[in-house]
Amino acid sequence: MSDYLFDKAGEADPEVERLEALLSPLAYRGAAPALPRRSSRRTWIAGAAATAAAAALVALVIARPWRPRPPAWMATVRDGATTRTTRLAVGEWLDTGATRVRLVVADIGTVELAAGTRARIVATGAARHEMELARGTLAAAIDAPPRRFVVDTPEAVVTDLGCAFELTVDEAGHGRLVVTAGKVAVRHGDAPEIVVPAGGRVALSQHAPPPPSAPPPSAPPPHHHHAPAHAPKPAAHAHAPKTPTPPAAPHPQPHAAPAKKDEPPRIQHDALKALQQSGE
Repeated sequence: MSDYLFDKAGEADPEVERLEALLSPLAYRGAAPALPRRSSRRTWIAGAAATAAAAALVALVIARPWRPRPPAWMATVRDGATTRTTRLAVGEWLDTGATRVRLVVADIGTVELAAGTRARIVATGAARHEMELARGTLAAAIDAPPRRFVVDTPEAVVTDLGCAFELTVDEAGHGRLVVTAGKVAVRHGDAPEIVVPAGGRVALSQHAPPPPSAPPPSAPPPHHHHAPAHAPKPAAHAHAPKTPTPPAAPHPQPHAAPAKKDEPPRIQHDALKALQQSGE
């Protein structure tokens, strides 16, 4: 089917023929006009601008390479009725002052910091989360495999073994540990590690290696007037020469003087003296 309005075929409508007769003087009878061409100068300028932008972006990346955001723990600060949330980055010290702070330790648990506490995150990762407590009190509740959470104190290292505990450090650096659930390992320097069970309380300073004790003063040797019983005996083949024992001296007889060789006995002298007296 043909249409007169499109291809001039078929029977024309009288009104259409009259309209064409009226508009025929205004019809364009020349060649179709050519479309304007884009200027080559504009193309060059656009290309140069794109190249410069790409070069600037490369220089920025080289000078300041993109780095992932440092790991951090979410911290909720409670100051009376006011609560605000912030991020605590690794190595950043946190002084709670008069507030209380609740830290979310990645996805393994929480740590509550009391007022007057100074602490920081030492390291955090998939295998280990470590923080340092300089002073104050923290209460940790950890639900993770053993040794994933560690707290450093001035006197000892406290390692979580899957538990809940409270740790306090005073101004002098002395610590006290109270285990409320599970078990906690405590190590002081090179001393052997001890395990504190639930309900245990321990002063961290007690696990420092004891100083070497001085040896007790030696007692003077006892003075003996005879040879000790354990003195070695002379060998069987060594015979010492025997010294002859001198004869014992005779004991003087009481009331009797020793008689002389030429003197008669006292009884004869007395008898002779009596005869002489009788003869006179």
